[in-house]
This record gives sequence, structure tokens and C-alpha cells, in this order.
Amino acid sequence: MSAISLLLFLASPAFAVLPSGILTLTHSSTETELFVAEANFGSSLPTYASPLGPLPLLSSASALSAAGLGDGSFSSSLLCDDAENYSASAPSSGVALLIPRGICSFAIKAHNANTMGAAAVVIYETLSSKYGYNETEAAAGDGTEGAGVEWPRNLNDYDCSRGNGTVSASDITLPYSSAVSANDATTYNSCGSCSFCLLTGHSLGSSGAVLEDLSGSSYQTCCAWDLHQNLYWDGEHQTNTVNVFATMEESEVLLSATSAGDGSATVLMERRWTPPVNVGGILIWALGVAVAIFASYAAGGDLRAGRKKYLAMSSDPTARSDVSGGGPAPSAPQRTVAEEESLDLTVWHAAFFIVFASFFLVLLYFTGAYSFVKVMYAFGCSGAISQLIFYPVVTRIVDATGVDDKLLHESEEWGKIYMSDILAGVFGYTWGGIWLYVALTIPHPDSIPFFWITQDVFGACLCTVFLSTIRLPSLKVGAALLGAAFFYDIFFVFITPYIFKSSIMLTVATSGGPPPDALWCEKYPSDSPCLTGDPMPMLFSIPNWGNYQGGSSLLGLGDVVLPGLLLALCARMDEARALLGAVADGRVGGVCSPRRGAKSICCEAYFAPVCIAYAVGLCMAFVAVLVMQMGQPALLYLVPCTVGTVTFVGWRRGELSDLWNGPRFLDSAQKLLDEYQEDQSSKFLYDSDDEQSASSQDPMLNPSNPRIS
Repeated sequence: MSAISLLLFLASPAFAVLPSGILTLTHSSTETELFVAEANFGSSLPTYASPLGPLPLLSSASALSAAGLGDGSFSSSLLCDDAENYSASAPSSGVALLIPRGICSFAIKAHNANTMGAAAVVIYETLSSKYGYNETEAAAGDGTEGAGVEWPRNLNDYDCSRGNGTVSASDITLPYSSAVSANDATTYNSCGSCSFCLLTGHSLGSSGAVLEDLSGSSYQTCCAWDLHQNLYWDGEHQTNTVNVFATMEESEVLLSATSAGDGSATVLMERRWTPPVNVGGILIWALGVAVAIFASYAAGGDLRAGRKKYLAMSSDPTARSDVSGGGPAPSAPQRTVAEEESLDLTVWHAAFFIVFASFFLVLLYFTGAYSFVKVMYAFGCSGAISQLIFYPVVTRIVDATGVDDKLLHESEEWGKIYMSDILAGVFGYTWGGIWLYVALTIPHPDSIPFFWITQDVFGACLCTVFLSTIRLPSLKVGAALLGAAFFYDIFFVFITPYIFKSSIMLTVATSGGPPPDALWCEKYPSDSPCLTGDPMPMLFSIPNWGNYQGGSSLLGLGDVVLPGLLLALCARMDEARALLGAVADGRVGGVCSPRRGAKSICCEAYFAPVCIAYAVGLCMAFVAVLVMQMGQPALLYLVPCTVGTVTFVGWRRGELSDLWNGPRFLDSAQKLLDEYQEDQSSKFLYDSDDEQSASSQDPMLNPSNPRIS
């Protein structure tokens, strides 16, 4: 958990080439909306609701013919000749040109269209662009059928498992090159339900077996992929046009509308709508703040329960059997998180914590053992939810039904194990096992409601248990831990890219970083290289609803528990003041009393200011993510806000020295509580005749106790 301390708002999972533009075609009084992929060069698409156009849509062949350019062939419509062969012409000025893919780069096509005066370019996919012809290889082939033809690539361009068929060899004229019409490869065959087919360069023998050459009487065809492509700049040819890419299926609609060549078809082009406010980001901020405050508040549960016990006994000394003020004893001891064994950190613990976190983070970066982390995390969180969620529910049901909660085992190593413990564990680990199964077997499960909701519940429970078990004894230890974590976060997010060519924190947080080839992963999402990019489980995650790009807003648990340790210290300090103030004043009501200087004891809170500071710091990190458009080390903002607030408040109250070395009043309250808990073992032995004597022996009812000041 400590290895991930990062705030991310992922805009896109990068598992596909996302069409980011909308092209609205109007033809014969009919509007058709198509999604197109925007190029990374040329002019940008205008924002949603402020479209470019309407622009007359012309095919490149029609535009060339109207301008008296080109020879009318398919190859001339590719717009791949030298730029000086094209000139600005009235028929092409201010139009959107529809250009087939093939032979030259996307940038050359857009540059030449710009030279002709076009305002926008729609490059569409073609089957013929998947073929090539090498004259040198053809000459070396000595007349071999198909020699020199560069055939489409298996899996990249086509996939026979999606559909396959045959075409008679007599129907194909070789060499089959990109100069052939875009639809020629599909004219003579069928690939089942597939709309577009490609020749594979193989033939079928008389027995139906696939041959590696074209010696058979029929040629094999397989289903072609028809997906959006990224249009990359070639680094040389400039253009001012708006450039987009359309698939073959979309191009059929566009080519049909432009078949008349008179410009009667028009298009509007704009970027797809995205929410003006990142709802997922706001919710992840609210979730982080809520969990940090709740978990920190729960860390003071033992001191709070002790004060409630004192107030209950002060108002009614006979109500000694229950902390909340009377009632029958439960069948099994009711535990709270804060009553479990705790560990007070030291500066050496803080140093080891950061060193181990760094080692673990680097180890994950180089080994990629992310599945192992998921397994360990699921087991740890299953125990946490068993303790926080299922154990209280099970014990309440047991008490309400009167079922005997049997003691099943007792030892020094394991303590007392009741039937309710076993039942809570079964429910908790079953839930965790189902979540782990989904995490390990379903690619990219972060959009499944069960998965991310369970992950958030796991994270909240784990943070609560952590902050109630691990404690800061002083501001000095907190400053050392958070200060080291501050530089740890900065180093692993911003510095490591200069050393390892990628950010270690970002890479580990996304289980190895985004897939290297989004187009390949759109085709084959289950391939091992495509299984990266999922957020690590030690994160809070909420999907970015309403955003076509998908993705999730993420908050590392380290950004909750590390500042949360300081929040928990403040919560315990306030509870300690309240306990000591109540005992010293003999109060029965609220927390503060005007007598005996109680205001200076229990009314000056630290918890509320530092909670506000945490919320402000996390909000600053959120704004930084939106402005910089990259994941942020949230501790960069949280540490100054939280540590600075506690330091300032302590300085204003003249308590900074005491806070730095360890608040004495917290130590006094803790020792008073420890004495009381030792006394609890004999409280059921008191007889009603000895109630007065018992009250004088109870450390929380004895005003002369030296711990109370």
C-alpha cells in the first residue's frame, strides 16, 4: 500500500484508437453522423457545438477532374504526386476532400489537398492500401505467380478466424497492387458475415488444404480488419487543413453521397462532447477526504469509548456492564478497531518505511509481479472487511437471535476465536476471493461496477485498520515520515523518467503502463502485452462517467494513510483532551466545561483544522492534474498543507514544543485508559454492596488520580 502514492485522472485507457471527432453528412435531406479519428497534425477539430462547415464534400477524383488535374485513374486520386502538380482551384476551395489511403503518407495527402485549397481532409481506409508491389522481387521471381506482390499481413490486416473464403484464380489479375480499385478484392468472394476481405497470398489445393503459394486453382481470402487509425505527421509536410480518418464502412456512406460529384453532399466536423466537469475526479476527491477523516476519527475510538464510559458511570454508577450506558453483556466481547494491538512509529520506523516502499516500487517496476500484489492485497483486505463490516453484523445478529456464540479456540498465539469470528472471516474472504477472480481473469475490469466498488470498499477498510493500528507518537516522527514521503513521491514521479525513460510511479500505478500498440490491443485485448494499463488495486477508483474516452479517476491509498497518520494523531489528541477534561471537571454532558480552566484543556481542537487542510491540499492536487494533464504526486500538496497547519496551530497555542516531542496530555490519557482497561478484568466481580468501594478504585472515577490534570 505504501508503494503507491499518486493522484491520477486517466482520460483514456489507451486500449483502442478512439474516434475523437464527429462528421455529420447531409445528403438528399438526410443527416448521417459518423465518428472519425482526428490526426495529430494540421488544424484541430473545433469544439463540440461549434462545428466547421457546412463544407461541400468532394472525392479527390472529382476535385481533380473539375480542376483539370489527374488522369481519372484510382492511383491519381491518392494525391501522392509532387506538390507542384497541384494548384489552388475554385472547385476545391473551401471544400472537404475525400481521399483514399495508400502509397504515400497521410501528411503528403493533406499537404496536397491544402495546396488545392481544401479546408478539410477525410482520408478513408481501403483494401488496396494493404497490398504493395516490389519490382525487384518480381524480376527475381522468374515469372512465378504473384511474384513481387507484398501481401497483407496476417493478424495485422486480416484474421481468418473472423471469416474466410476463396476467389477463383481466373478472376484475379496479378500483380495485385495498390493501384487496383479499393473494392476489387471483395467483388468475387465472400468471407461469411465479414464485409471486407483480403487476399492472403495463399491458395487452396484440390483437397482444400491451404498452400503457401498461388499454385492452387483458388486463392484464399480472409476477413479484413476495419478500424480507425492514428494519423501521424511525417515530420516534413505542413498543412492547415483539418484532417480525419474514416473506416471502410464509413467510406461507403461517404463515397455514395459524393458519387454525383456536384458538391451537393455537405459535412460538419467537430470534436466529440466531453463533460465540462470531471465528475469522477470530484467524487474521488470527496471519497479520499471522507475516508481520511473517518479512518482518522476511528483511530481515537478507544479514548472516545473511555470518555463515554466515564460519563455513563458518572451519571449512573450502576451502569457498569456496558460502555454505552447499561444493558446485558454481549455473548462475545465487542471489539473496536482501536482496541486492537497498535504500534507507535519512531523515526527509524519512518526511515525503514520509505526505504522498503522504494525497494518494493522498483522491484515491481522491473519484475512486473502485479498479479502477486493483487493476491496479497485481496487477502489483506479480506481480513479488514471481515473485521470492520462482517464481524459487527454477525455479532449483532447473534446477540439479537440469542444464539450461543461458542468459543472455538483459545491460545496465547491466536487468542480467543469465537464462532462469530469464523463466520465473519468466511464472508470476508469469500467476497475477497470473488474480487480476486475477476481481477485475474477479466482483462481491464475497472469499468465493472462490482470490481471498482469492491476495490473502494477494500481501500476504505484497509485505511481504517491501518490508521487504528499504526500511530504517530509525536509531530517529530510525523514530519520525518511525511517529509521523506514528500521527496519520495517527487522523485518517483518526476525524476525517474530521466533515469529509466519512464516514470516508475506512473508505470507501477498502471500495472506496467499503457499497452504499446493500442490498435493491436483493440483487435486482441487478451494478448499479454495488452493486459497492462490496469490500475493497481492499492487505489481508490471511480470511472469517468459520461466521457467517451472512458478511463477512471484514481487516488493512491498512500495519499490517504500517510497524511492520515497525522490526522489520526490530531484526532487522538482531541479525544485525549476531552477525556482528561471530562474526568478533571466531573462533567456529565458534552466535552468542555468553563470550570477549572477546562477550555484550555479540551476546547482547542487540532483535528478540524488539519482535516480542512487535507481537503484543500487534495483539491490543489486535483486542480494540478487538470492543468498539467498528467498524474500528480498528491503528497507534494498534502504534506505542506497538513504538516504546516498542525505546526502553525501548535505554534499559535504555544504547544509546538510539546507536539514535537510527544503531547504529554495524550500520554496521560493513554495511561489512564490503560489503567482502566486493566481494571476491567475485575469489574464484573463487584457486588452491589461494594459499589462505593469500586468507584473509589476505578481510575476513571477517582478524581485524585495523578494522571488527571
